[in-house]
Amino acid sequence: MDKIFADSALARLISNSDISFSRKLLEKQLQPASIDLRLGKVYTLKPSKTPVNLWDEPQYNEVPAQGGVYNLQPRKLYFFESMENLKVSDKVDEIYIAPRSSFGRALVNIIGLTDETYFRIQTPFKGRIFCSLYSNSFPLSVNKGERIVQLISIKRVDGVTRTRRLHLSKFLKPKDSVTANISNGIKDSELFDELDSEGLILGPNGCVKGITAEKIDYSTGDTASIVEYFGGQMQAVYGSVLLNTGYAPFIDPGFSGTVFGVVSGSPFPKTARIGDVLLDLREYELTGRVRKLYGSKNLGSHYKKSR
Repeated sequence: MDKIFADSALARLISNSDISFSRKLLEKQLQPASIDLRLGKVYTLKPSKTPVNLWDEPQYNEVPAQGGVYNLQPRKLYFFESMENLKVSDKVDEIYIAPRSSFGRALVNIIGLTDETYFRIQTPFKGRIFCSLYSNSFPLSVNKGERIVQLISIKRVDGVTRTRRLHLSKFLKPKDSVTANISNGIKDSELFDELDSEGLILGPNGCVKGITAEKIDYSTGDTASIVEYFGGQMQAVYGSVLLNTGYAPFIDPGFSGTVFGVVSGSPFPKTARIGDVLLDLREYELTGRVRKLYGSKNLGSHYKKSR
């Protein structure tokens, strides 16, 4: 089965210049099996009074960071670029770009626009990562330079990659008049109330967090996974319209517990019921040794402690 490079193997890719960065990485950017990239400039699309030609380059307005903080409005489409320029050689088989789970926990959608394939960049590659960002429910406060997406290196191996299907066990409804501060950490108890409901019909702006019935146990540190499906379908962003709330989070080696998916009615009403399929995981073995498992000190990843 295909394999994901652990942090020790990622360090070798960096030392061999198979993956290089325009800025020196901070220690906390090197995760158990991924490399965090930081938030650089943020943009919105310029309004247009004339029809947009699909072959034209989009025009953007830069969003100012007030005191180094971006204050972003809910249900408004933003774009951002990574602070780091990166260079990936053709010796690297495959690279995924996945949002950090902190943003997904706050019902924030991040969709990669760097290449024609969903959250995957073709190697060789050189440049910044460019993504869209859409907060489904909360006003969003995030520092410039905050870690926002993860770079995951895949080694292609002959064989079948293992998949798992997870189901909905409960809904968490966003609280009113709450701002999500990503840089201060996301806690479900501060942002959500649990719904006592067996099913929901979500309208175009309706959005809830779904919690899985099944638990993940990667405590042995030899497995990681990428979420490739949830909530019915995943689609891309076209122009200024978010067609669906798809994002591809990464579950680190060392994590144990339930996981979540974002369920939205956008752009059409959607029915969700307890027991429905919430997401599929594509599980990978690791190549290399994990030096610090998920939840270790100084990694800044504590989802299992956030409830």
